[in-house]
Amino acid sequence: MKSENFIGVVPIKKNSNRFPGKNFELVDGEPLFWHSIKPLLENELISKIYIPTDSDFVFNFLERKKLKQIIPIQRSKNLSNDEEPIFNILKYVHFHIDLQYSKMVVILANCPGHSSSFISKAIKIMSDSNSKEFRSFGDDGVENGLMIFDREIIQKSHSISTYMSFGHNPKAKEIHYKSDLTDLIK
Repeated sequence: MKSENFIGVVPIKKNSNRFPGKNFELVDGEPLFWHSIKPLLENELISKIYIPTDSDFVFNFLERKKLKQIIPIQRSKNLSNDEEPIFNILKYVHFHIDLQYSKMVVILANCPGHSSSFISKAIKIMSDSNSKEFRSFGDDGVENGLMIFDREIIQKSHSISTYMSFGHNPKAKEIHYKSDLTDLIK
């Protein structure tokens, strides 16, 4: 596995229709989106982390962090509407960067609770099952925001398939409404 090159991606939108300002809501003193970036930063397999965003707040926040492995990418207005499939944003990152990689590890900005160790476990599950896509699920059977894709899938496919390996992470949660944050805010 170490010979492979893994990149991280955390797409962050400025606006959310269901919960305005969701990605910037403070959880343990940090914006919600930062809780999706941290596990990628802590994972030794991830070489770079790309942040496609349309938010000046995110650009400024990341600039203050001064972390060379995090690279924000300006996300166009077309890629920031609620109807835009996540796969199109991932393809945008793929064709926007000048870096060879073997797998793209994606954590959605509104999905705290993933960890560096779960990322490593997910990569191993994917490798052991010889699959090209991975998704994480919670106790309720609902996806909770961690996905891994083979470079080939991002480059050649037009959508996320239903053929994938999967893992169970009961600690992660997808946030859609302010009420979803209740048990996260201390």
